[in-house]
Amino acid sequence: MNLMQGVELTKQGTAKLNDGIQTSCETICKSLMELVNLLAKRRLSMKQLEYLAKVKENSGLLFYQLVNKLSGELHVPKSTVRWNISKLRDYGMIIAGNKNSKGIPVELTEKGKIALLVIKENGLGLLGKSNCPKALFETKQQLQTHGGLMTEQKRSTKDDDPTRPRGLNKRMEENEG
Repeated sequence: MNLMQGVELTKQGTAKLNDGIQTSCETICKSLMELVNLLAKRRLSMKQLEYLAKVKENSGLLFYQLVNKLSGELHVPKSTVRWNISKLRDYGMIIAGNKNSKGIPVELTEKGKIALLVIKENGLGLLGKSNCPKALFETKQQLQTHGGLMTEQKRSTKDDDPTRPRGLNKRMEENEG
């Protein structure tokens, strides 16, 4: 299982996602850990991840426009769509207006883009198709074991730095060559 499939690492310790977005490896790993935690706590459902994909397809619409469109497309009540989209906003997966800040188009955040990348590239394999606690636990362990939790470690550009995750050194060398 390749945690970083679809991600190209650069010499500067940043990652370039499939859609050209450059972000730090720490940000990707932190977002993955948050995603796994949300799924493990059953706060984020697979249905909401499907809504996340719909947000990407309809990026730029206002919140109420997106609710109306998805309600018609998916044949579900507007309240259901509104609730699910609001949860995505609460979890930091999307940016969208609310009653205090109207007129903001709905867009994915970096965390939302990373979540979709993981789901798309791994066919839900990284998170487990059944979204079962065992698969989520194993994913969390794998992220921590293979350098996924870089936020607790010092980052360095030196190849011989013992605080740098081993898997990252190998990937960096492959990209340099």
